[in-house]
Order: sequence, then structure tokens, then C-alpha cells
Amino acid sequence: MASIRLAELMVALSIATDLGMGQPMEYAMTTCIVAMRLGEILKLSDADLRDAYYEALLRYIGCNADTYWLASIIGDELVLRAEFAKIDIADNGKVLGLMLRFIQQANAGTNPIKLAQAMVSGFAQLPQVNSSFFPGHCEVAQRLASRMGFEASFVQTVGQIYARWDGKGVPGLKGEAISSALQVVTLAQDVVTFFRLGGVDAAMTMARERSGKAHAPKISEAFCQHAQTVCAGLDSEPVWQAVLAMEPGQPRALSEAEFDLACEAIADFTDIKSPFLLGHSRGVARLAFEAAQQFGLPIADSQLLRRAAWLHDIGRVGVSAAIW
Repeated sequence: MASIRLAELMVALSIATDLGMGQPMEYAMTTCIVAMRLGEILKLSDADLRDAYYEALLRYIGCNADTYWLASIIGDELVLRAEFAKIDIADNGKVLGLMLRFIQQANAGTNPIKLAQAMVSGFAQLPQVNSSFFPGHCEVAQRLASRMGFEASFVQTVGQIYARWDGKGVPGLKGEAISSALQVVTLAQDVVTFFRLGGVDAAMTMARERSGKAHAPKISEAFCQHAQTVCAGLDSEPVWQAVLAMEPGQPRALSEAEFDLACEAIADFTDIKSPFLLGHSRGVARLAFEAAQQFGLPIADSQLLRRAAWLHDIGRVGVSAAIW
């Protein structure tokens, strides 16, 4: 096997998380570029920069958990997630309004009684978002990160993905209790969203409005002071090459065993999209490998087939759980 960098595999995986969150491809990679530029301005430590690099790419590796439940309430969860990225999730009025609209769309054409029942049932289940849904994403993300061999600091960071500076997120961490890497990445992601909506001015307006709320004031201020530099070329530069070139520290090459473990973890990331698919990719990989051995294929070819089977369904995450 030719040497594969951990960064290369995680950049590729980030495209799948983009699809799973209803975002255009290269969303996470662009977030990574912004996070690295902000991290340099803020003079983060090498360790924090490295955590921020991978957090930007893999913030949503737990995003497939419980999507079947969400889709059962609102229909297409991918479209909902794309809309959620634009609002401050602590704004209860906007959140409820968005949920109401999607529940109505998911039940379009039904009689008024059934629509009312769907709305009552949907809103009754909303508290599970904070009590189960978001914590589930964090737990799955941490488990996958551990299986991929990431350091403890990154595993801890990826478990804070829904934390907010004002403490109104999940888990209920507040201020400097949130890892520096996550603070930077959280703002970087919103910068990318609003830059795409309205350019640098829209991103700066968002940063000022959410300073002290979703985002750390110091980081928001640093972005506004250097916004033109941070956002330079985001809509034109070759993202893949730029992200790989920005990897902090010494690039890490994966051994064959590490690559296999990562592929198996990605298979589970794919299959968790639906409870009916759990273990599917692992089963296909096992059968493919055993069949290749029965046919007398060289071990290298058998291993290649097993890896292909682990990864063959990764595009599934870009299809709504309502369909699966």
C-alpha cells in the first residue's frame, strides 16, 4: 500500500460529513482554512492548532447518529440542517419557527387533524434534542475519533461540538472551559456559512452579533480585525491542496493496520445513518475478503477488496434518512 497521510484520509472523510450536514462539499475544508488562519493570528499552541485542524474537518463525524429519529419528525433532515446553520440555535423563536415549518412540510397534504397531531407529537419530542440527540452525536464522535487513533485532547474537543461561550449549548460548558481549538473552529464554521451568504461584511456582522453568545469575544474581535485576510481567496483557491499544506506539525503516515482501523470506523460512521443498516458495511467487507481468499486472490488484492467494501456506501450519508 502506498503511504497514506492521516490528513488525506480525514480530508476525504470531511466531504462525507459535509453531505451529512446538508452542506456543499468542501465546507469543512474551507472551515479548516479559516480556523488555521485564525489560530495563527491568536497564536494558539502547536497542540491546539493541530486539534483545531482536525476538529474543523471532523466536527460532525457523529452527525449520522439518530438521524432516522429526526427525519421521522421533520422529513428531510439534510435541508433542515442547512437552514439551522444560518441561525443562532439559542434563539428559541427562530428554532421553533423553523421546526414548525419543517413539520408542516413533512405532513403536507394530510388532513388538519393529522397535521395537528404531528405538530403536537413533534414539539413534544423536541426536548430530546438537548437531552439525547446532541449528546449522542458527541459520544459517537468521540468513539470514532478514539478508534481512528487520535490523541486524548482531540477526543475531548470533538465531544464539545455543541458547546457555546455563553453556556447555553451541549454540554453545558462555558467560557474558557471550552477548548481553545473548538472556540476557534465554531466561529470559523459560522464565518464560512455567512461568507457564502453575503461575503466578508455578512461574516463580520455575524461575528459581532454573536460575540459573547455563541462565540468568544476575543476570537470574534480578532476575526473582525483581520477579516479580509482570513477570508482571502475562500471562493477561488484550490481547497484540497491548501488544507493539506496547512497541516500543523509533522505529517502522520498511516500504517496498513491503522488504515484498516480507520476504514472500519468510517464504515460504522456510514451505517449508523439508519438502525436497519448497522453492521452492513462490516458484513460486506467480511464476505468480500473471504470470497477473495476462496478464489485464491493474492492477500493484497483481498485486503483491497475489504477496504473497498468498508467504504463502498459512504455516499449514503448524503441521502436523507427519511428515504432510508
